[in-house]
Amino acid sequence: MESGGAGGDNILVPLAAISAVLAVAIFVLFVVKRTPPSNKSVPLTLVVDRASIERLFPEVRLTAPADSCAVCLVDMQTHEPCRQLQCSHLFHADCIDRWFLRGVSTMVCPTCRRTQCDGADVECSV
Repeated sequence: MESGGAGGDNILVPLAAISAVLAVAIFVLFVVKRTPPSNKSVPLTLVVDRASIERLFPEVRLTAPADSCAVCLVDMQTHEPCRQLQCSHLFHADCIDRWFLRGVSTMVCPTCRRTQCDGADVECSV
């Protein structure tokens, strides 16, 4: 009878070790899953207002017709007020202002989806 009890104890030790490893693994997975990613592909949230848009992207006047505006899909004509983003894409000034102020508060180019505050003097946070 004593040998049966000793055999039962031999099984409990590995079972307890496996349970402990599983508990640690579940805890680590839970912590990792709750940690937000910190890569640069996540758009930055900004304090977006008309003054910061005008400061970052001053109006330019086209000297020649350009492609269509990706926001309104209308061709940009000579001498129209436009804004050129950091990614070099051009838009009608009113169109890109509405795009940035549409309530999402991310300054992302509508064409290439690049965040537009990288290196800019604006309030950015993830």
